[in-house]
Amino acid sequence: MVLPASARGVALTERIVSQSSPGVPGTSEGDHPDVEGAGDLFGAALASADFDRDGYADLAVGQPGENEGVGAVTVIYGSFRGPDTNRSRRVNPTSGSGAFGAALVAGDFDRDQFPDLGIGAPSADVEGDHHEPDASGSVTVLPGGATGLSTADPVVVRRRGGVDGDIRFGSALAAGDLDRDGGTDLIIYAPGNHDLVDYSRPGSLTYCPNQVDGPSACSRLVRGLSYAGGGSLVVGNTSGDSRPEIIFSSPNYAEDEEEGGAGEVHVLHLGDEMPARVVGQNVLTQNSRGVPGSDEYGDGFGSSIALGDVDRDGYADLVIGAAYENDGEGRVTVVHGAQLGWRTSGNYFYSQNTRGIPGVAEGYDADLVLGGDLFGSEVSLRDHNGDGRLDLTVGAPEENSSGAITTLLGSRRGFTTAGARAFGLATLGYAHRAEAEFGATLGNN
Repeated sequence: MVLPASARGVALTERIVSQSSPGVPGTSEGDHPDVEGAGDLFGAALASADFDRDGYADLAVGQPGENEGVGAVTVIYGSFRGPDTNRSRRVNPTSGSGAFGAALVAGDFDRDQFPDLGIGAPSADVEGDHHEPDASGSVTVLPGGATGLSTADPVVVRRRGGVDGDIRFGSALAAGDLDRDGGTDLIIYAPGNHDLVDYSRPGSLTYCPNQVDGPSACSRLVRGLSYAGGGSLVVGNTSGDSRPEIIFSSPNYAEDEEEGGAGEVHVLHLGDEMPARVVGQNVLTQNSRGVPGSDEYGDGFGSSIALGDVDRDGYADLVIGAAYENDGEGRVTVVHGAQLGWRTSGNYFYSQNTRGIPGVAEGYDADLVLGGDLFGSEVSLRDHNGDGRLDLTVGAPEENSSGAITTLLGSRRGFTTAGARAFGLATLGYAHRAEAEFGATLGNN
């Protein structure tokens, strides 16, 4: 679903795009009770950029469940009327792919001024048993050009195998200038697997510097991430200096069983010398000084993260979702950046119990067999109304078992709940659809 921006923020004049739309390749296929893994998952990942530089933003849509989990990506080119489905193109993976399109990122990785598209396939090229893998995953980069994205000569980055192999390589992708050469580098997250006690595998971060022929000379920036099992990945700087930082979350991680799934967010600091090297890190939890709340079993702190200077003080701030806080009610925490990493005061959180935010926070209800709202499953920072301030969008994909989105406009000190809006499919005139998971994915680039 594409919602346009306006002077009042997000406008509720939506445009539905699916594989049932005229011109979009393929056929919409949902879950089937007799087929394991059925469902295309069209829209599980999104990325937007002007791939052909015609002045209109284009949309890349991941569908990692396509063809029983092989995956695919649909690229819909933009026009003065919005997405032009008659100019849609489907990108299929090469052989050996799995969950192709589970993660997407746009960036000019080959220095030609055209945005390129990185596509994660975290289940590709599985080494070992599927239930006890030693390594899996690949990332494909399609170059942009005057005619759009090209599939003729893609760059494919593959995981490393063996005992120290990458598990689910390509589960999350980010773009940023890590070596400060003015170009865009590709960062690849392999979250590993810490759920299988006897077959636990660490995670890693891989850095691919931009090159004329596309990202290459990739190297592991970090390996052996014992806190693996994560979700979101962004690049930025919270401390206000010129050195970039890599920020990723592990919403399922905790130090002990009593706090299992409490969640963490890691801020990795890079040094001045090249090649890029991690020289330190900060770890944020709800037990960290100045961060509201406390670590509790299953909070999922770091379910989603977004980065931006929300109060315009020169330091990038972190917006962190904890979708399972309070039995699945969900919460979004704003942690302000500062010279030493983050402020130890003045941070705050939002939930559906916050004054001014529409709705009511609802957790699990065993009697009614209902899950919680999962407010904070996705967060996004964009200036929707063009006033120069970042606005906050929050996804709650289980609200009323169908999903909803809440928007808060930016203000001088961050966000304001005045004029906050929440809407679901019914607000937009569509019949209630259980398990639609509206708000499970938000466009961030």
